[in-house]
Amino acid sequence: MSASRLYKITPYLRQCCSILNLSPARVLERCGLTADFLENEDKGVDATTYFSAWSAYAEESKDPELPLTLGRAASRGPLQPALLAFAASPDIHTGFNRLAIFKPLVAPIRLHLTEDEDAFTVGFESECGQPVPNVMSATEVIFFLDFARTFTAHHIVPKTVQLPHLGHVTPDYQTYVGAPIVQSQIPAITFSMQDARRSLISADTDFYRLIERDLLSKLESVADGIGLAKRVARTLTDLLPSGAVSADQVSARLGISKRTLQRKLKVEGSSFQNILDETRATLAMTYLRDQKLSAEETSYLLAYQDPNSFYRAFHEWTGMTPSQAREMQLS
Repeated sequence: MSASRLYKITPYLRQCCSILNLSPARVLERCGLTADFLENEDKGVDATTYFSAWSAYAEESKDPELPLTLGRAASRGPLQPALLAFAASPDIHTGFNRLAIFKPLVAPIRLHLTEDEDAFTVGFESECGQPVPNVMSATEVIFFLDFARTFTAHHIVPKTVQLPHLGHVTPDYQTYVGAPIVQSQIPAITFSMQDARRSLISADTDFYRLIERDLLSKLESVADGIGLAKRVARTLTDLLPSGAVSADQVSARLGISKRTLQRKLKVEGSSFQNILDETRATLAMTYLRDQKLSAEETSYLLAYQDPNSFYRAFHEWTGMTPSQAREMQLS
């Protein structure tokens, strides 16, 4: 992420303070911002300050059910354009794929989407290397779940929920989720594929087309400081474990056409295939440091259908076999 990336917080901070009955001035003070910031916000705040606001909500609020209270209320609006892109989608699966494109417009958060025949998982983590505040993780899970329930008009119960910290999981929180909540490094919510394909009652293709161009334009402007090659590598890191490996799939996630992707990479002196190879090589070395993963499992996570193809490619990248590379890492 570019060090200059800024995020507008005034509308959401006002909303959160209203929902939680907090003093905006006290929240701003905890964030190191002046009392008149909300009347004079210019370009926004950096990721550190954005996350500080979430910590301030938790410190100022006396509500033991803060994530449940805030997540449910915020999901009912008002909605930012990136969330309207979800609401206008034909189903939950499409909605989260669109939100994965546009979420960086409103928060220093990146969505990780993985799926198989039976499940669709939405994970999220910081784009800036800082951990997502625990209160934000717990709130986002409720927000996403309530969002899915509201716009399908169906009481969806996830398969599982993952949180890095379980301190906010009260009995009421657990009851509302209605599914096992387990501790994990990255917060995530897993839907059954049947629910992920459930239609949204707010689906509106014409409206989405109306806002899509503006959203893509904003995304392009905030991404100017980040080379496309880096964005492609980051996207491949997310997509490879689910078997997605094509330029079509990556360009769709980035919200640009395949032709535009190839043209801009060429201008940067790169190509999709080169980035794919480099990303796979980097990830392979990372996976091989974990003795729990076999070479076959590593090849699967790198979207190779045939492990032999992975063996050949790995030797071309490193001049070693996977077992030799692992031994070198451990020595």
